[in-house]
Amino acid sequence: MEIGDTRIIDCEHPLRRVSNVMIGVFFFLFAGYFYSLWMMGVTILLSIGMVYLPPGKYKNLTLQIGTACSMLLPLLGGSVMERIRMTGHGIVLLLKVWDFIVEHRDNPEKKEIRYNLKQMFFYFFHPMSDLPPRKLATFNDIKITLKDSIIKFVVLGCFVLMGYVVPTFIAEFYLFKSFLGLVYFYLTIDALIQFDGVVIMWLTGWYVPPMFHYPFLSQSPRDFWGRRWNMMVHNFVHKHFFLPMKKAVLPSILSVICIGLFTSVLHEYVVLFSAMSFEQFGQMSIFFLIHVFATIIQVILFKIGFWKGVPLTFHKVFNIMLHSLWFIVTAPLFLRPFFSSEITLVVNEVLQKSVNLF
Repeated sequence: MEIGDTRIIDCEHPLRRVSNVMIGVFFFLFAGYFYSLWMMGVTILLSIGMVYLPPGKYKNLTLQIGTACSMLLPLLGGSVMERIRMTGHGIVLLLKVWDFIVEHRDNPEKKEIRYNLKQMFFYFFHPMSDLPPRKLATFNDIKITLKDSIIKFVVLGCFVLMGYVVPTFIAEFYLFKSFLGLVYFYLTIDALIQFDGVVIMWLTGWYVPPMFHYPFLSQSPRDFWGRRWNMMVHNFVHKHFFLPMKKAVLPSILSVICIGLFTSVLHEYVVLFSAMSFEQFGQMSIFFLIHVFATIIQVILFKIGFWKGVPLTFHKVFNIMLHSLWFIVTAPLFLRPFFSSEITLVVNEVLQKSVNLF
């Protein structure tokens, strides 16, 4: 098949059913290892609850209690890596359950839709899956996503090797350490999530959109946070914070501040429950509040025509360079909680050694 193959994936074909069972078992074992079996179990229980509990407030209450329990799972112990996986997936479950309950409560058409266990599981499992799915996946979608995932794994490996060969005086340079930390953090998350998306598209036939849109090409804080970084959280806060506050005729600056505070709380939860220590508490909040004010200032400058008269090509290139420098300078506030104390967000032991920068 050519890259332009736009045929819809037929998940009900008899041969596909056999292969799907094998791929599903492999995927469950892989995901159980990477995201922790505890969280996989909670995801399955929540999925069963969504499918089999009768509609009503008791169903919603049960789901909310289950989500709260999932966010407290790191208290059971385990390694630092296990707690990081639990907190990350706990946030996904929190936002997914919240969004699903509100969306199906306020939309009569969606309220009548019934989903099966497989649909609910993958909805809760992957940050970017949606119910009902936005569109069906094609073979072209799978090929593009798989290619992007492989490229990012290869680039990640190249940067890992670079961490060993660069001279010491460069490796210890503040901006270089910050840049390398950002690359590791972004490529690790995005490559794994895209790989998960490939498997889910193959097993379900749904299209799973990308979670990141080339964040290194961001031209401003607003462009980075609003269009390119973590679209799961962006879509959630846009729907449940920005639009309701806009409807209430509240200042847009107030919605930006509220969204910044909300995302700060989510990241402080990850750091606190992963390290089980208050040693790094507060740095995430400082980072996000700095970027909130940077976004507000950027919006004001654009409104007063700060770039008026600047050639468009130079405008874009300069903006990308300026924003990249800004992010590299402020990144340690975000990265240090992960790369210091007992927390190390890495793929393997090689990456652990090379990322130990802060």
